[in-house]
Amino acid sequence: MAKNKENKAKTVNIPEGMICVQKIGGGSHRFANRIIKTGQRVWVYPEAIDSFKDKFNEVAADYGAIVIQTIVIPKVKSKKELNLVPDKFEMVKAVDADGEVIKKGKANMYNVIGSNGDALNEKPLRKGKAEELLAALNA
Repeated sequence: MAKNKENKAKTVNIPEGMICVQKIGGGSHRFANRIIKTGQRVWVYPEAIDSFKDKFNEVAADYGAIVIQTIVIPKVKSKKELNLVPDKFEMVKAVDADGEVIKKGKANMYNVIGSNGDALNEKPLRKGKAEELLAALNA
């Protein structure tokens, strides 16, 4: 027994702004959840194929073609200013108990101070090493 198949005309809703294109050239092209093969026709937004214009040709409207939904309109969020977080650590010249700057030769020595005001290094450091430690801590 053969089943009766009714030929129903499908109504295709094509969003405004879409164009009908045909894949040309070799290979296939992947959209979100579709693989488009050579010669296949699809409805797509022009912005979605801007970087692949050489792989697609615009053709006459084909209402049997697949509609590719590639563009998701993001919700507009209010722009907030970036809140810069101040550095928690700073580099200061090392001083001894009398308040004099500690030097090694002619070069000043430095301490890296934390947010609580204590030096993080055991011994005073040369400027290069202190800057290196400071950059690592503030990263």
